[in-house]
Amino acid sequence: MRKTIIDGRALIGKPATIERFCYGKFAANSVKMYHARGLHPFTKFAYVLIHPVLDPQRFGETVAVNRGMRIKAFDNPEDAFAWLDLAPALQPAVASRS
Repeated sequence: MRKTIIDGRALIGKPATIERFCYGKFAANSVKMYHARGLHPFTKFAYVLIHPVLDPQRFGETVAVNRGMRIKAFDNPEDAFAWLDLAPALQPAVASRS
């Protein structure tokens, strides 16, 4: 698998800057560990989040990118699917928020 989408729109909370840093570092380190188990090194990760979990300045994203992870955060699934180059017919169903 070379494309992964994480739908985190149901997450709640307001992460502090240090928590964003720690998660970005953790995510990038985890991906590196899984390369040895067969995860393709160029796997793209798209995170779909909403504010305040989604940081407007994308600090956690920057931390992960600086550590070699191919990641981008979005506020909607459509942009995430487009970044992953998934055609509409290949897009999995995403639960709508009620």
